[in-house]
Amino acid sequence: MLGQAYRVKSSLLEKLRHETTIVYDLNFTSIQDEYQYLINRTYHYLELVHFALSKKEADHQTQKLIDNYIYRSMVNLEVAEHHENEGDFSAAIPVLNESITQLSSVLKILGIKI
Repeated sequence: MLGQAYRVKSSLLEKLRHETTIVYDLNFTSIQDEYQYLINRTYHYLELVHFALSKKEADHQTQKLIDNYIYRSMVNLEVAEHHENEGDFSAAIPVLNESITQLSSVLKILGIKI
């Protein structure tokens, strides 16, 4: 089944590929390693968002939207860290992915391609 899933994923990526698409295939030795990778990635995105905000001003409405995304991302980060403290890494991973998506949205709003 894993082989079939890989072929389906590869086929879909090939059909949806854009000239700037980069695909990384990450293999982790444990779910804790995946969690650590995603937590580091979340904090790197957060640093990038703060840097971008220090360099670019947004109008009031855009800033409200940005603040909403950042707030939701921080809530998700807290939820993920709570799951980690409980030892439930499998619940933390999708929450961290959502946090990264929200931070990516902020960067897109600021005109930064990721």
